[in-house]
Amino acid sequence: MESSRRISKTSWIVLLTLSLAAGLLGFYLSYQDEQTRFSELSSVAESHLIYALQLKDDMALIDWSKRLEKLASVLAFQAHSGSKVIAMGGNQETCPVVSNNGLFFDVPYRWIVHSSFNKETATSLDLTMVFQDFHGPFLWAAFLFLVSFLTGITLSLLKATPKTKQTAEVPSTSLVENLKTALPMISGMDEKSLTLALDADYMICHISPLAAKELNRPVSDLVGNHFLDLLPDPSLMRLIAEAKETRLLKAFPSHPHLSVLIRPVPEGTILVLENEQGSEKPRNGPI
Repeated sequence: MESSRRISKTSWIVLLTLSLAAGLLGFYLSYQDEQTRFSELSSVAESHLIYALQLKDDMALIDWSKRLEKLASVLAFQAHSGSKVIAMGGNQETCPVVSNNGLFFDVPYRWIVHSSFNKETATSLDLTMVFQDFHGPFLWAAFLFLVSFLTGITLSLLKATPKTKQTAEVPSTSLVENLKTALPMISGMDEKSLTLALDADYMICHISPLAAKELNRPVSDLVGNHFLDLLPDPSLMRLIAEAKETRLLKAFPSHPHLSVLIRPVPEGTILVLENEQGSEKPRNGPI
Protein backbone atom coordinates (compact mmCIF):
# COMPACT_ATOMS: atom_id res chain seq x y z
CA MET A 1 0.00 0.00 0.00
CA GLU A 2 2.82 2.43 0.91
CA SER A 3 4.70 1.75 -2.32
CA SER A 4 1.57 2.37 -4.40
CA ARG A 5 1.02 5.68 -2.59
CA ARG A 6 4.61 6.71 -3.30
CA ILE A 7 4.21 5.87 -6.96
CA SER A 8 0.99 7.85 -7.10
CA LYS A 9 2.62 10.85 -5.41
CA THR A 10 5.60 10.64 -7.75
CA SER A 11 3.27 10.49 -10.76
CA TRP A 12 1.50 13.65 -9.61
CA ILE A 13 4.82 15.46 -9.17
CA VAL A 14 6.00 14.40 -12.63
CA LEU A 15 2.66 15.39 -14.19
CA LEU A 16 2.69 18.85 -12.58
CA THR A 17 6.33 19.39 -13.54
CA LEU A 18 5.72 18.51 -17.18
CA SER A 19 2.56 20.63 -17.29
CA LEU A 20 4.40 23.64 -15.83
CA ALA A 21 7.21 23.15 -18.32
CA ALA A 22 4.69 23.11 -21.18
CA GLY A 23 3.05 26.28 -19.81
CA LEU A 24 6.39 28.10 -19.51
CA LEU A 25 7.30 27.06 -23.03
CA GLY A 26 4.00 28.44 -24.35
CA PHE A 27 4.57 31.72 -22.47
CA TYR A 28 8.10 32.09 -23.82
CA LEU A 29 7.20 31.38 -27.45
CA SER A 30 4.18 33.70 -27.37
CA TYR A 31 6.21 36.44 -25.66
CA GLN A 32 8.96 36.27 -28.29
CA ASP A 33 6.43 36.25 -31.13
CA GLU A 34 4.52 39.30 -29.88
CA GLN A 35 7.69 41.20 -29.06
CA THR A 36 8.98 40.76 -32.61
CA ARG A 37 5.60 41.45 -34.23
CA PHE A 38 4.81 44.67 -32.34
CA SER A 39 8.35 45.94 -32.65
CA GLU A 40 8.20 45.61 -36.42
CA LEU A 41 4.74 47.17 -36.53
CA SER A 42 5.86 50.20 -34.52
CA SER A 43 8.89 50.65 -36.80
CA VAL A 44 6.66 50.68 -39.89
CA ALA A 45 4.27 53.17 -38.27
CA GLU A 46 7.20 55.40 -37.30
CA SER A 47 8.57 55.38 -40.86
CA HIS A 48 5.18 56.32 -42.32
CA LEU A 49 4.79 59.13 -39.76
CA ILE A 50 8.19 60.58 -40.66
CA TYR A 51 7.28 60.45 -44.35
CA ALA A 52 3.93 62.18 -43.71
CA LEU A 53 5.68 64.93 -41.74
CA GLN A 54 8.25 65.43 -44.48
CA LEU A 55 5.44 66.04 -46.96
CA LYS A 56 4.15 68.79 -44.66
CA ASP A 57 0.66 67.74 -45.65
CA ASP A 58 -2.06 67.60 -43.00
CA MET A 59 -4.11 65.16 -45.11
CA ALA A 60 -1.18 62.70 -45.16
CA LEU A 61 -1.01 62.87 -41.39
CA ILE A 62 -4.78 62.31 -41.12
CA ASP A 63 -4.59 59.32 -43.49
CA TRP A 64 -1.75 57.88 -41.40
CA SER A 65 -3.87 58.17 -38.23
CA LYS A 66 -6.92 56.55 -39.83
CA ARG A 67 -4.93 53.60 -41.20
CA LEU A 68 -3.36 53.06 -37.79
CA GLU A 69 -6.76 53.11 -36.04
CA LYS A 70 -8.05 50.39 -38.35
CA LEU A 71 -5.42 47.91 -37.13
CA ALA A 72 -7.07 45.46 -34.68
CA SER A 73 -3.97 45.16 -32.50
CA VAL A 74 -3.55 48.94 -32.01
CA LEU A 75 -5.36 50.07 -28.85
CA ALA A 76 -4.13 53.70 -28.77
CA PHE A 77 -1.37 56.00 -30.07
CA GLN A 78 -0.08 59.56 -29.65
CA ALA A 79 2.43 61.54 -31.68
CA HIS A 80 4.00 64.66 -30.10
CA SER A 81 6.03 67.42 -31.61
CA GLY A 82 7.53 69.04 -28.58
CA SER A 83 4.59 69.61 -26.24
CA LYS A 84 2.04 69.65 -29.07
CA VAL A 85 -0.01 66.57 -29.99
CA ILE A 86 0.02 66.26 -33.77
CA ALA A 87 -1.85 62.91 -34.04
CA MET A 88 -3.74 60.58 -31.79
CA GLY A 89 -6.21 57.74 -31.94
CA GLY A 90 -7.84 54.91 -30.02
CA ASN A 91 -8.61 54.86 -26.31
CA GLN A 92 -6.46 57.67 -24.92
CA GLU A 93 -7.03 56.56 -21.33
CA THR A 94 -4.88 53.52 -22.01
CA CYS A 95 -2.03 55.56 -23.51
CA PRO A 96 0.46 56.28 -20.70
CA VAL A 97 3.10 58.97 -20.49
CA VAL A 98 6.42 57.26 -21.26
CA SER A 99 9.82 58.93 -21.30
CA ASN A 100 12.10 55.98 -22.02
CA ASN A 101 12.42 54.56 -25.49
CA GLY A 102 11.76 50.91 -26.07
CA LEU A 103 9.19 48.13 -26.06
CA PHE A 104 7.55 47.26 -22.71
CA PHE A 105 5.22 44.43 -21.76
CA ASP A 106 2.20 45.54 -19.70
CA VAL A 107 0.73 42.53 -17.85
CA PRO A 108 -1.35 40.63 -18.82
CA TYR A 109 -1.63 41.23 -22.60
CA ARG A 110 -0.59 44.79 -23.62
CA TRP A 111 2.59 46.15 -25.17
CA ILE A 112 3.74 49.78 -25.04
CA VAL A 113 6.21 51.18 -27.58
CA HIS A 114 7.79 54.61 -27.20
CA SER A 115 10.30 56.14 -29.62
CA SER A 116 11.83 59.59 -30.09
CA PHE A 117 13.24 60.69 -33.42
CA ASN A 118 14.40 63.82 -35.30
CA LYS A 119 16.48 64.69 -32.26
CA GLU A 120 18.89 66.62 -34.44
CA THR A 121 16.18 69.24 -35.09
CA ALA A 122 15.10 71.88 -32.65
CA THR A 123 11.78 70.15 -32.05
CA SER A 124 11.94 66.40 -31.39
CA LEU A 125 9.12 64.03 -32.25
CA ASP A 126 7.77 61.33 -29.90
CA LEU A 127 5.51 58.42 -30.79
CA THR A 128 3.77 56.26 -28.18
CA MET A 129 1.77 53.23 -29.25
CA VAL A 130 -0.23 50.72 -27.22
CA PHE A 131 -0.81 47.25 -28.66
CA GLN A 132 -2.96 44.49 -27.25
CA ASP A 133 -3.63 40.85 -28.12
CA PHE A 134 -5.89 38.79 -25.89
CA HIS A 135 -4.17 35.65 -27.18
CA GLY A 136 -1.13 36.68 -25.19
CA PRO A 137 1.64 34.81 -23.37
CA PHE A 138 -0.45 34.10 -20.26
CA LEU A 139 -3.33 32.63 -22.26
CA TRP A 140 -0.99 30.33 -24.19
CA ALA A 141 0.74 29.33 -20.94
CA ALA A 142 -2.58 28.44 -19.29
CA PHE A 143 -3.81 26.60 -22.40
CA LEU A 144 -0.72 24.39 -22.76
CA PHE A 145 -0.64 23.74 -19.02
CA LEU A 146 -4.26 22.52 -19.00
CA VAL A 147 -3.84 20.43 -22.15
CA SER A 148 -0.74 18.72 -20.76
CA PHE A 149 -2.29 18.22 -17.32
CA LEU A 150 -5.58 16.77 -18.59
CA THR A 151 -3.77 14.54 -21.09
CA GLY A 152 -1.56 13.19 -18.32
CA ILE A 153 -4.54 12.48 -16.05
CA THR A 154 -6.38 10.70 -18.88
CA LEU A 155 -3.38 8.50 -19.69
CA SER A 156 -2.89 7.70 -15.99
CA LEU A 157 -6.53 6.64 -15.58
CA LEU A 158 -6.42 4.47 -18.69
CA LYS A 159 -3.23 2.84 -17.46
CA ALA A 160 -4.62 2.22 -13.97
CA THR A 161 -7.98 0.77 -15.08
CA PRO A 162 -6.81 -2.85 -15.75
CA LYS A 163 -5.02 -2.98 -12.39
CA THR A 164 -8.15 -1.81 -10.62
CA LYS A 165 -10.23 -4.56 -12.21
CA GLN A 166 -7.64 -7.17 -11.36
CA THR A 167 -7.44 -6.18 -7.70
CA ALA A 168 -11.22 -6.05 -7.51
CA GLU A 169 -11.52 -9.67 -8.67
CA VAL A 170 -9.10 -11.10 -6.13
CA PRO A 171 -11.21 -10.48 -3.02
CA SER A 172 -14.30 -12.04 -4.64
CA THR A 173 -12.35 -15.22 -5.49
CA SER A 174 -10.88 -15.49 -2.03
CA LEU A 175 -14.33 -14.81 -0.54
CA VAL A 176 -15.79 -17.80 -2.38
CA GLU A 177 -12.91 -19.99 -1.23
CA ASN A 178 -13.37 -18.85 2.37
CA LEU A 179 -17.10 -19.61 2.22
CA LYS A 180 -16.41 -23.11 0.95
CA THR A 181 -13.78 -23.80 3.61
CA ALA A 182 -16.16 -22.48 6.30
CA LEU A 183 -18.85 -25.07 5.51
CA PRO A 184 -19.54 -27.41 8.47
CA MET A 185 -18.34 -31.00 8.48
CA ILE A 186 -21.24 -33.48 8.63
CA SER A 187 -20.67 -36.97 10.00
CA GLY A 188 -21.99 -40.04 8.25
CA MET A 189 -20.69 -39.28 4.76
CA ASP A 190 -19.52 -42.22 2.69
CA GLU A 191 -17.25 -41.38 -0.23
CA LYS A 192 -17.95 -44.72 -1.86
CA SER A 193 -21.74 -44.24 -1.97
CA LEU A 194 -24.08 -41.79 -3.68
CA THR A 195 -24.36 -39.32 -0.80
CA LEU A 196 -24.49 -35.57 -0.35
CA ALA A 197 -24.75 -33.51 2.83
CA LEU A 198 -26.75 -30.34 3.46
CA ASP A 199 -26.42 -27.92 6.35
CA ALA A 200 -29.36 -26.27 8.13
CA ASP A 201 -29.58 -23.61 5.39
CA TYR A 202 -29.75 -26.21 2.60
CA MET A 203 -26.20 -25.44 1.42
CA ILE A 204 -24.33 -28.41 -0.05
CA CYS A 205 -21.50 -29.08 2.40
CA HIS A 206 -20.19 -32.25 0.82
CA ILE A 207 -20.95 -34.60 -2.05
CA SER A 208 -19.31 -37.82 -3.05
CA PRO A 209 -17.81 -38.11 -6.54
CA LEU A 210 -20.25 -40.89 -7.39
CA ALA A 211 -23.25 -38.73 -6.45
CA ALA A 212 -21.91 -35.79 -8.45
CA LYS A 213 -21.41 -38.06 -11.44
CA GLU A 214 -24.96 -39.37 -11.11
CA LEU A 215 -26.22 -35.76 -11.19
CA ASN A 216 -23.97 -34.98 -14.21
CA ARG A 217 -22.24 -32.14 -12.33
CA PRO A 218 -18.63 -31.74 -11.14
CA VAL A 219 -18.02 -31.72 -7.41
CA SER A 220 -16.53 -28.20 -7.53
CA ASP A 221 -19.78 -26.81 -8.99
CA LEU A 222 -21.90 -28.27 -6.19
CA VAL A 223 -19.98 -27.86 -2.94
CA GLY A 224 -20.74 -24.46 -1.41
CA ASN A 225 -23.83 -23.85 -3.55
CA HIS A 226 -27.48 -24.03 -2.58
CA PHE A 227 -29.35 -27.32 -2.95
CA LEU A 228 -32.05 -25.56 -5.00
CA ASP A 229 -29.51 -25.23 -7.83
CA LEU A 230 -30.22 -28.93 -8.53
CA LEU A 231 -33.94 -28.12 -9.08
CA PRO A 232 -35.27 -30.75 -6.68
CA ASP A 233 -38.94 -31.70 -6.45
CA PRO A 234 -40.75 -29.35 -4.02
CA SER A 235 -41.88 -32.31 -1.94
CA LEU A 236 -38.24 -33.16 -1.28
CA MET A 237 -37.65 -29.76 0.33
CA ARG A 238 -40.75 -30.29 2.48
CA LEU A 239 -39.61 -33.73 3.65
CA ILE A 240 -36.14 -32.40 4.52
CA ALA A 241 -37.77 -29.67 6.63
CA GLU A 242 -39.75 -32.34 8.54
CA ALA A 243 -36.43 -33.95 9.58
CA LYS A 244 -37.73 -37.52 9.25
CA GLU A 245 -35.94 -40.46 7.66
CA THR A 246 -37.90 -40.97 4.46
CA ARG A 247 -37.43 -42.21 0.91
CA LEU A 248 -38.75 -40.23 -2.07
CA LEU A 249 -39.02 -41.42 -5.66
CA LYS A 250 -38.21 -39.13 -8.57
CA ALA A 251 -36.68 -36.51 -6.30
CA PHE A 252 -35.19 -34.65 -9.27
CA PRO A 253 -37.42 -34.03 -12.31
CA SER A 254 -34.31 -33.69 -14.45
CA HIS A 255 -33.16 -37.14 -13.30
CA PRO A 256 -36.38 -39.18 -12.87
CA HIS A 257 -34.44 -42.42 -12.32
CA LEU A 258 -33.04 -41.13 -9.01
CA SER A 259 -34.74 -41.66 -5.68
CA VAL A 260 -33.50 -40.14 -2.42
CA LEU A 261 -33.19 -41.51 1.10
CA ILE A 262 -33.46 -38.60 3.53
CA ARG A 263 -31.40 -39.13 6.67
CA PRO A 264 -31.51 -36.28 9.25
CA VAL A 265 -28.32 -35.72 11.32
CA PRO A 266 -27.55 -33.14 14.05
CA GLU A 267 -25.50 -30.98 11.67
CA GLY A 268 -28.07 -31.04 8.86
CA THR A 269 -29.27 -33.68 6.42
CA ILE A 270 -27.64 -36.52 4.48
CA LEU A 271 -29.24 -37.50 1.19
CA VAL A 272 -28.48 -40.96 -0.20
CA LEU A 273 -29.20 -41.19 -3.93
CA GLU A 274 -30.49 -44.46 -5.37
CA ASN A 275 -30.58 -45.30 -9.04
CA GLU A 276 -33.96 -46.98 -9.71
CA GLN A 277 -33.20 -48.02 -13.29
CA GLY A 278 -33.51 -51.77 -13.68
CA SER A 279 -34.76 -52.28 -10.10
CA GLU A 280 -38.12 -52.41 -8.43
CA LYS A 281 -39.25 -48.97 -7.39
CA PRO A 282 -40.15 -48.79 -3.72
CA ARG A 283 -43.11 -46.79 -2.58
CA ASN A 284 -42.88 -43.33 -1.08
CA GLY A 285 -43.26 -43.09 2.65
CA PRO A 286 -41.43 -43.68 5.91
CA ILE A 287 -39.15 -46.68 6.25
